[in-house]
Formats: sequence, structure tokens, C-alpha cells
Amino acid sequence: MLVLLRPEEEQELLEAQAWYVSKALGLGFEFTRAADAAVASALRNPFGH
Repeated sequence: MLVLLRPEEEQELLEAQAWYVSKALGLGFEFTRAADAAVASALRNPFGH
């Protein structure tokens, strides 16, 4: 299955990542990892979300 993000959604994710990066070293990476994990979880079980 393919996940497509609208430009507004992609921009919001990038802004959130930048906010986390500005708060502490490594938080931007952790945010990205968590977002990827959430998408992967939804793909594995689409009716569970």
C-alpha cells in the first residue's frame, strides 16, 4: 500500500520536526521515527485506526 501526503501535511510534519530539533539534540530524529512508526502501524492494521 502507498501513503501519499498532501503538500500541507508534509509541510506540517517538517515544521513539527524543526520545532523538535530546536528543543533538544536528537528530538527531531525521535519525532521522525515515531511518525514513521505510526504510519507503518496504520498500514499493517488500517481498520484499527
